[in-house]
Amino acid sequence: MTSVLALDPGLRTGWALWHNGEFTCGISDPEDTWDVIDRLTNLLGEVEGSTVICEKFTITAATGKKSQLGLNWPLELTGVARMLAARNELEFVQQTPAQMKNYATRAKLEAYGFWRPGREDHHMDAAGHLLLWLRKNDLIPRRSL
Repeated sequence: MTSVLALDPGLRTGWALWHNGEFTCGISDPEDTWDVIDRLTNLLGEVEGSTVICEKFTITAATGKKSQLGLNWPLELTGVARMLAARNELEFVQQTPAQMKNYATRAKLEAYGFWRPGREDHHMDAAGHLLLWLRKNDLIPRRSL
């Protein structure tokens, strides 16, 4: 069975994991992020055909105006995730925020049992990337809403 880790990289990184047919997700603080990603990619390395998905972060003029604090963090984390995927012989995929948001609505996340309420939504963005990839690759059945 395929395992998949999806990441929404940032100062507070959202992650979602599909492993042995089970879904889990969370948000890691900056001081924990490297360890969380390392442990999860090692776990995926034990399952042949596993994948790491990372939200594609593009710096635009608007991004630069929002905040200089942590602007490089998503790019650095993407590089680390790519390196850890390669080290563990995992497929590495990037998806845009628009691809995820156009597909993974709250209703769909709820229908698949992926919705987890919280103060922040980083884990739900990661869950959306996970759901998009799982459906795009026919790894979970289509559900009616």
